[in-house]
Amino acid sequence: MTRSPRAFVLRQTRLRPVPGLEDIRLHLADEVLPLWHAVQLETGDPDAALPYWAFAWAGGLAISRYLADHPETVAGRRVFDLASGSGLCAIAALRAGATTVTAADIDVFAAAAIDLNARAAGHRVGVVRRDVLDDEDVLLADTFDGQPLEPEHGYPLRLLVPKRYFWKSSKWIRGLEFLDHDQLGFWERYGYNNDADPWKEERFSE
Repeated sequence: MTRSPRAFVLRQTRLRPVPGLEDIRLHLADEVLPLWHAVQLETGDPDAALPYWAFAWAGGLAISRYLADHPETVAGRRVFDLASGSGLCAIAALRAGATTVTAADIDVFAAAAIDLNARAAGHRVGVVRRDVLDDEDVLLADTFDGQPLEPEHGYPLRLLVPKRYFWKSSKWIRGLEFLDHDQLGFWERYGYNNDADPWKEERFSE
């Protein structure tokens, strides 16, 4: 493992404005594959994760742009940024008025990048470097933001399975049956993977 993730991030990136969000600057790289190879060499791990922390990906850009246009979404709230990567969304949430933001990522380089990027933006972001999805918990939600779920979001009851990156999070639940054995659900009977480990890309059955 690298001795200084922070130094590695600084060596491999340049602080520059985010396209479309020029008031935010991040430590960004130019190309994915050369940096990925550098990560593999630095860690001695040929299966090292892609360096998501060094790029402003489309999903993060879209969320950050939305928060800039709709700050009321997070203003005055505490925000948890899951799989934060570069910390772009965390920073955007703070700029939109969030009271506190915690960013979570399992990549040691991401944790360093989040801290560097938050400091460059003049903000403080708490960083959790562990797999917060790796537990046995599931959630049943009937309200959102103090209001009953709307039909498109799963009324009357929605199942949320964090450890599966929210795959298997069924909507419109009207009953629960507890069994002493596994039984394929509706979608699993029609080709979806029964385990659905997102880290193994187990979306469909073989």
